[in-house]
Amino acid sequence: MKGNGVRYGKRKQWIDKWNRTAPPHSESLMCLPIERDNQIIGILVLLSEQRNIYEKYQFMLVDLLANFMAASLLNAYHYEQTKDSSERCPLTGLYNYGYFDNALKGLFLGSGRANPISLIMMDLDHFKQINDTYGHEAGNDILRGVADRLRKIAGEEAILARYGGEEFAVILPDCGSSQAAAIAETIRESITAQPFETKHTLDSGQQVALNVTVSIGVASYPENSEDALELVRHADRAMYVGAKQKGRNRVSIYNKLKQAPEDIPS
Repeated sequence: MKGNGVRYGKRKQWIDKWNRTAPPHSESLMCLPIERDNQIIGILVLLSEQRNIYEKYQFMLVDLLANFMAASLLNAYHYEQTKDSSERCPLTGLYNYGYFDNALKGLFLGSGRANPISLIMMDLDHFKQINDTYGHEAGNDILRGVADRLRKIAGEEAILARYGGEEFAVILPDCGSSQAAAIAETIRESITAQPFETKHTLDSGQQVALNVTVSIGVASYPENSEDALELVRHADRAMYVGAKQKGRNRVSIYNKLKQAPEDIPS
């Protein structure tokens, strides 16, 4: 279209260009570019089943409307960009703590919630040693790599977040503790099975492959937690007491009856 709009009164005048998208009984067509800063950012298409329905003055009015639409579309785009950047961790691309906190609380809004919610909390083992030995750039490579593996495993419904530092969290809506424990074990195996490629930035910058392990805690509503705050506390307790303090590189699930975490066999 090269920045110019077009107006046709009969189907045969335009069907060779629009036959894949046009409704079968369309006759008149009016098409105008939505431009901003000499760039086409969208296309406005109007169709009618009547022939020769669009007059020249209508074309001029719609062209004016397209200019207003360009400004609105760009404003919406910039808003989404700003919103997304405020919700995401810039290093890993996962949601940040603020989004995680609001999302988890949002799942508990309303009374009489019946569907389960599980939370997986995880902490990379001995991560400080990686930073101290290989440099923070190597540590950042590990964090990005862990985020990539989480995306491949957790599923579309899961909410993935970098909780802080080397800690990650996975919210699993409509997921009970047994299923969550299985997902957590799959995550643990994914992280430990394959080393992470990075560079020894504190030495010669040579390529190195680092083995990483992770300690994971799982808690679930309503099985062993009553609200969002308790869910976080219990998953966190399972991670530190049930996994970290018992040797690391394991999954632990909180047991409400015993008020303590339990190991998940690996």
